[in-house]
Amino acid sequence: MKKLVRIDPASGRFIDIDPKKLARDAKSLEAFVLNNIDPANDALGVYSHLLPLCKEVADQQRNTSIPLEELPLRYPFREGLLPPGLEVLYAEFSATITGTPVDVVHIVDVNGVPCAEVEFED
Repeated sequence: MKKLVRIDPASGRFIDIDPKKLARDAKSLEAFVLNNIDPANDALGVYSHLLPLCKEVADQQRNTSIPLEELPLRYPFREGLLPPGLEVLYAEFSATITGTPVDVVHIVDVNGVPCAEVEFED
């Protein structure tokens, strides 16, 4: 279903995000971490930095994006330090939770607020 979402004029990112897609991404990411990363040998801090955020969004308690600067594990991701399976899931999750558009959007002004119509999961 299409939904009109607000866009942060400073960053160009969506303020409003799809909570169902984000919850699905978080659950996939959390399942991978729990099944593939040993908490006793977690040098990158995946359990302490990423899983709390995954739990928050898996319960659909968040429907607005976070600033890119607040995204956990940005350095390990950028430097290619995450395991390959985690890297793919993390990329999808991070794009969703930071409101990063993955497609070209047409921005419209709605009462002085920049908005775009985007596809949300039902």
